Amino acid sequence: MIQKSRLTFFPLLVIAIVGCGRVGSVPDTSGGTTGKIHNGREPLIGIQVTVYQVDGDSTEPIGVAASRLDGSFELATMDGTCACQLPAGEYRCTLESAGAPISIPTEFAKPETTPLKIALSNDDEAIDLKIPQLKNDR
Repeated sequence: MIQKSRLTFFPLLVIAIVGCGRVGSVPDTSGGTTGKIHNGREPLIGIQVTVYQVDGDSTEPIGVAASRLDGSFELATMDGTCACQLPAGEYRCTLESAGAPISIPTEFAKPETTPLKIALSNDDEAIDLKIPQLKNDR
């Protein structure tokens, strides 16, 4: 009986492993709306930027990215599976540390209170987030 269950279990295990062949692969999220986050003089590194679409009084998160060494970022969908290209419209951005040694004021953490409001006029427009009150803690 134990022998028979091992024979059944092993092929199922192999099928499960092969079926999950994409484990470890990273989805291609290139092609999303690009942007830069900086305090004027220097790039802000390791900041998670979440973009919310504004519809009247409601907001919905639609894109997320982490800033690179030069402060640039490229948006991906919230589940991280593909690029997020923003159409023309009104948006709000929230900020969180993505491992950066930086203190971010609490008003930047919620779409209802963030001072970061942007309006894009066309699909090719890059986001420029200039935040003079933030400094990289080094």
